[in-house]
Amino acid sequence: MWKAKLNRHFAKLIPALRISTFLILWNGLFHSFTLAILLFWSLTSERVSALNRMTNLNQFLSENQILFATLSSVSALIFFKDHLQEVWRNRRSGLTELFRSGLRGAGFGTLLMLALILKGDYDFLGFSTQINLNFLAAYAWIFRAFLILCFIFSTEFLTRVVLHQRLTTVRSQLILENLTLILIYSIWFSPKPGEILSLALCFLVFRSFWSSAGFLASFFILIHAILGLNFFENETVGIFQLRGNRLDESILQNRHLQTLLLILLLLIRYAKVRLRKESRNP
Repeated sequence: MWKAKLNRHFAKLIPALRISTFLILWNGLFHSFTLAILLFWSLTSERVSALNRMTNLNQFLSENQILFATLSSVSALIFFKDHLQEVWRNRRSGLTELFRSGLRGAGFGTLLMLALILKGDYDFLGFSTQINLNFLAAYAWIFRAFLILCFIFSTEFLTRVVLHQRLTTVRSQLILENLTLILIYSIWFSPKPGEILSLALCFLVFRSFWSSAGFLASFFILIHAILGLNFFENETVGIFQLRGNRLDESILQNRHLQTLLLILLLLIRYAKVRLRKESRNP
């Protein structure tokens, strides 16, 4: 009896597993293809020594990880362009939810940084003047913010919309969607255990496309593009200058962030459960 139930449940998961496997393989192949091209270009260059070639290659990869990850996720949308019509039909209600969740993400990031500054984990050094930089370098944070926005929206669309439609139970949605997202991030950014934990908590806070995309995009843009904090070992110059006590530590490894995310997750789940009880017992 239990074998028949397990087979039926697995049969329902097969379409979703195919899409999840395709998304992971697509990003893995795109990453390998990009790395192969850059490695070939580095090894065939005769202007610099071999050691400098590899050093320049590693630096170029670390500075452009977000760019390559965005190109991979956006290019995968070609195979699921029919699902974009559904999102476009629900754009009015979705944009309202996107705006609200974006404010939540920006507010959460602002409160987090104020708490870390007051605690002494980070020092506020002032505004970034960037007088000696050219125009593109001075406003590179805008390009970074755009890349993060595109990457978040494309990955969230592929999982929260395309993959979500193939899943029938809440448990399977909770596991497979978040696992797929974590694996996609792991392919491009090689996160450490602390960063994986922060990502998992971020993905669990909001599970719909509009709310999750708005929260993650505003939060990541704030901490990386605007504040210029270390983000998956990616460094950039933001509008503000903050310096942490541990310069090599990513903000997603911070234990205070993980604690606040856990508290936020529990509060949101508690509010949803209470609303359901009130709707059942008016």
